[in-house]
Amino acid sequence: MALSDLDDACQVRLFAADPPLQEVTWKRLASAMDKLFAQFQREEMVSHWGFELLGGGGVILTGWRAATRLSGCRQDRLGRLLLAYEQEGQLLLNALGMVVEVRDRSGWSPPRLYQRSQLRALALSGDLDGQSLWWDLQADTLGDWRRSGRKPLVETPLGARILHNAG
Repeated sequence: MALSDLDDACQVRLFAADPPLQEVTWKRLASAMDKLFAQFQREEMVSHWGFELLGGGGVILTGWRAATRLSGCRQDRLGRLLLAYEQEGQLLLNALGMVVEVRDRSGWSPPRLYQRSQLRALALSGDLDGQSLWWDLQADTLGDWRRSGRKPLVETPLGARILHNAG
C-alpha cells in the first residue's frame, strides 16, 4: 500500500540513510520490510503499511495502521532488519546527526545527514541559513509528518543555536 493511502493517525518511523540509499538497495530493503510487516499482519499487530524513500534516498519513511503501538520486540525486529543493511556499509539505525536541505550556489540540495560541525561550517560559508529545511525524524504519526515534517532550521532549538554560533 502506498503511504498516500494511509490516514494521518497511522504510526511512523523515519530513518536517515547515510550515504543516501541507491534504488537497487532500496528495492531489496523495501521488499524485506514488506515481508516483515506481512508477518506483523499475520500476528494481528498491523492492518496496513507502506514505505517511501524520500529526499533522493536520504530518508526512509515507514508507516502502518495498528490498534496499539508496535511492541518493543517488533520494533527490535525492524531494527535488526535495518542493522543487516548496516553490515553492507549503509548507516540507517546508527546514522546520527540532523537531516537538512542546504541551499548552495545551484539551489536547494537534497536532504542529507549532517553532523553539528558540518552544519557550523556550512553556516559560516553561507550555504546554511535560517530558511534551510530541517527534517523531523521524530514524528509519531503520518499526520505529524505531513503537517510539520520539514521546517525552517531557525525554528528548531539546535538549528537556531548553530546559526547563532556561526554568526
